[in-house]
Amino acid sequence: MPHGDLSDFVGIGNLAFGILALAAPQFAHQSFSLGPFTLTPLLEGEATAASAALLSVFASCLLTFGLALYIVRWNTINAKFVAIGFLTIAGMSFKNATWDFASKSFSPWLFLFFIELIAALHLIFNPNDAWTSETLRAHEEKKAAKKAAKEKKEHSL
Repeated sequence: MPHGDLSDFVGIGNLAFGILALAAPQFAHQSFSLGPFTLTPLLEGEATAASAALLSVFASCLLTFGLALYIVRWNTINAKFVAIGFLTIAGMSFKNATWDFASKSFSPWLFLFFIELIAALHLIFNPNDAWTSETLRAHEEKKAAKKAAKEKKEHSL
């Protein structure tokens, strides 16, 4: 499973957003300044038990998405099906995403929209190759030859 591709970084973004929503639900009701920008609240109104419960379910989903994006090797078959889910999440997030150029304020939904859209596009257009028995055998033979060459080099020193 290769790491370092775009799905890993999007997975880390989902994990970070999920951990923040789970560990500190009060932040969803506060606005923050990030340099010249203002981050508007994720949820309007006062924090309630219902909004905390909603955030915990939301955070659990984001944690699951983050782990799946980081761990699963997306091939040409399963990636497109999962991308439909990420496009759905991106669309629902975009509905709530706001950006006010005049006041330089934006909603956290905009961040969520972009990371889920990036995940979907990556899974659609850049999945990993599907392993077949032939490609796996060739990979294992190449790996064994590399190991044998390394051992031969060590013995010759």
